Amino acid sequence: MPQTRTITRQQFIDILCNLPGKAIVKFTTRTQQKLKAAWKNTGNQPVIKESSILGVLNFHYTGEVNEQLQFEGAATDFTALPPTWGRQIERTPICVHTPQSTQVETMYMYAKIEETESPVYYLEDNTPISADEIRGYMYSHGSSRQGTENEIVVRKWKLENITSFTYRGVQHLIQPSPVTVPEAPVAIQVAAEQHV
Repeated sequence: MPQTRTITRQQFIDILCNLPGKAIVKFTTRTQQKLKAAWKNTGNQPVIKESSILGVLNFHYTGEVNEQLQFEGAATDFTALPPTWGRQIERTPICVHTPQSTQVETMYMYAKIEETESPVYYLEDNTPISADEIRGYMYSHGSSRQGTENEIVVRKWKLENITSFTYRGVQHLIQPSPVTVPEAPVAIQVAAEQHV
């Protein structure tokens, strides 16, 4: 069992900004499931999705795809396109996006997904709902241009939707708090036990 610590969201950002490099982490997210309009039009409540994910942060996307292509015996000629969305905070897994509708900077965490446990779904009033009940209303992901048989899956999550984060044997339970968007990694004091 990992040790457990309660931290603020700002402390979580500080940890992400000071990862020593590629990092394997486990995290839990709580997000509103995107569903087709027909779900809402029938008077249904919004659906909350809770996921537990094992992922890799600070990975090199082009390199990961080419390693997979090499493993599959294909040409290693993949090159990632320049990002068209958001601003990456250098040497961190954080991306900042400012929607035109709100003009409020929103932070996201990028991760390469290694493994995902079956998500749990709830209605807005916390009533459990099965995936089968909403499957017909879910959107499918678009196709990949990687050329791999097994896709390297990369996703992003709003930091405010990440509720726990386990790294190096410590599970951090993340509490809401005001945050500051970092411009670049800065040296901070992180408790030594968080890096053991």
